[in-house]
Amino acid sequence: MGKQEKELLREKVIEEITRMVASPSTTPLPLMASVLLRLRVKIIPKESPFLAAVDAAQRTLSINEALLSSGDSLRAVLAHEALHILNGTFVRQGKRELTLWNYATDLEINWMLKDMRIEIKRGLYVKEFHNMHAEEIHERLHEKTKDKKEKVQQLALELKDLWWEYHKLVKIGDGEDSDASREVREQLEILKAKIEDVHRKLLQEFDFPENADMSYHQEIKDDEEEAIARQFIIETAISALQMSKMGIGKLPGALERIIEEFTRPKVHWQDYLEDAVLNVLADDYSYRKPYKPSMVFCDTYTPTLSNPKNQDVIVMVDTSGSIGQEALRIFLTEVKELLNLYRVTFIACDAEVQAVVEDGDIEEIVKNVRGGGGTVFAPVFEWVKENLYDRYNIPIILMTDGYNADGEIEKPWNIGKVITLTTTGKAPDGIASDYVITIKEE
Repeated sequence: MGKQEKELLREKVIEEITRMVASPSTTPLPLMASVLLRLRVKIIPKESPFLAAVDAAQRTLSINEALLSSGDSLRAVLAHEALHILNGTFVRQGKRELTLWNYATDLEINWMLKDMRIEIKRGLYVKEFHNMHAEEIHERLHEKTKDKKEKVQQLALELKDLWWEYHKLVKIGDGEDSDASREVREQLEILKAKIEDVHRKLLQEFDFPENADMSYHQEIKDDEEEAIARQFIIETAISALQMSKMGIGKLPGALERIIEEFTRPKVHWQDYLEDAVLNVLADDYSYRKPYKPSMVFCDTYTPTLSNPKNQDVIVMVDTSGSIGQEALRIFLTEVKELLNLYRVTFIACDAEVQAVVEDGDIEEIVKNVRGGGGTVFAPVFEWVKENLYDRYNIPIILMTDGYNADGEIEKPWNIGKVITLTTTGKAPDGIASDYVITIKEE
């Protein structure tokens, strides 16, 4: 296809996006158009294995030349691609495997389009997943194929490898219709057939319609490109959300909630813990020794502020087995880094104190993970009372799932505030926590 033909097709796409802008403000189409107008439109060869795609890192909207003569609704395909940005497909993926995540997000997007009365003829839609979000769909897909897990994983990996082949091939033939690019088209045709074959086999494993279109596997080169893609998606989604609230187009409630969730600034438990410890220790002072400058120059008796390096912090680790060894090792390492200004004592405990580590030897705590059994915190408080009796106002951090067998715990005079790190969101019984911080895996 020559330059002139490509330009005519590109103009056709832009005209359709412009018509979406002029749609009634009671529909989401103006907001979808606002997303698409941020992208550079690129016409790709009909031999490519997908009808359309968005690349958030390169800010491109790719449209297959075959789409424009296929009878498929261009508007419906454009809406689908806009939703891949608006629903944060790339941002929400996390550590999930790309192929199954693409299926999950397609299933999510297509039920939303169906509710908007926008029908994609060959879009992947399965009624059982209607009103489910991609995260839940992804888990259901794993559950659905648990008896043939290895086969599905192998096909998913094969499909991923074929996509990377496609990316390399497209780079080679990125020029105009030279002899070289015609050769690339022939190779693309062969590769397209392979990709479609594996895609069809995967659809069969899930009992999905075999004629469903395939989603594009976006290629991310490095961390910098990933950050660019992430930032673009978040900024674009926030802008669309703000426009919706101003009455410029209307987003469905389900999509609004998704955008609000993935664009909300994330505050990690490590930040909460650091703030909590700083707040606990900020007003830590002693009247045992006067502050010398105020005595000398003002003849006033004021307390001495504690030196952080001399400040004790107790970290009680529930080793009853509710937390795996590797997760526990990672947690303890992070806590140690956060508290490296203080004198930290780690105490491993289930129904009794199992180990006390004062030199930061994380492995010593980890090896005391027992597995199973109950948890009682009272022995830890008793240990602090008996062994640190000459110190005062010691903050204690409890790392636990929140389930313990204590009644009322007597809080020793030398313990200050209690900070609870909980894996379940539940605070332990028997003692009031001044701070409760829920630990979530990233």
